[in-house]
Amino acid sequence: MELGLSGKVAIITGGAGGFGAAIAEEYAREGVNLVIADIVIEPAQKLADGLTQKYGVKAIATQTNVTQKASVQEMADAAIRAFGRIDFLINNAGLIKRRNVLDIDDAFWEQMMTINLRGAIYASQACIPYMADPQYGGQSFGRIIMMSSSSADHASAGMAIYSTTKVGLEMLGQAISKEHGHQNVFAIFPRFGIAPTAGWDFVSYANSLGLTYNPDVPDDAKRVVTEYYAKQLPLGRVGTPEEVAKLVVLCSASVMDSMINQSLNAWWGRG
Repeated sequence: MELGLSGKVAIITGGAGGFGAAIAEEYAREGVNLVIADIVIEPAQKLADGLTQKYGVKAIATQTNVTQKASVQEMADAAIRAFGRIDFLINNAGLIKRRNVLDIDDAFWEQMMTINLRGAIYASQACIPYMADPQYGGQSFGRIIMMSSSSADHASAGMAIYSTTKVGLEMLGQAISKEHGHQNVFAIFPRFGIAPTAGWDFVSYANSLGLTYNPDVPDDAKRVVTEYYAKQLPLGRVGTPEEVAKLVVLCSASVMDSMINQSLNAWWGRG
């Protein structure tokens, strides 16, 4: 299927690893130019250079702290300096940590809400004015992808705050679509199920789920958590970052116009 994305420009927050890196590569495969924004610049720059060499797109890296408004604004400004336009914003930066309700303290609350939700607000505020302004190619096509989760539908043990941030992302996306739809800027919020990345805190997952693992064996917590979830899925396996990336890129295309301002469940068969 021809998605018609070649030559467009995407910003990916948290773009240097995990879902972000997979999304960046899938966009590059479609001919999309990239801003890979990450708090750690070295892997972001390495990824940008590699995608440019492999796919012939233009990709830049920015050192972006999504908890700092000025840093996020510079990310958007860098995209305009490099490309003159912003077509897609993927609000991907985030933390996934488990903590049971009675163990939640102010520091945990602040960390999760600031990175997972405030960061998306800052990024949206920085990019929407460019997306909507005809001077920068706006009012033609703009999509904001809110990286949501099955946790926005149902909170499991230990996921109260994470689930709250994901519901917040979806409500942010709905408001953006209603406030800026007349400028052809819309959000869509795919809800991803179990697709582990290196960023998962597998130890906190295992502890919260009551799973037994050997702390002296590298990645044993990852093994038991992955096996636990794989057994619950009809496919008999968890998802992959590459599968996530394909759906994100698809959500950027006009073929998905019927899904704008909605959640889209990608749970690998889990009901």
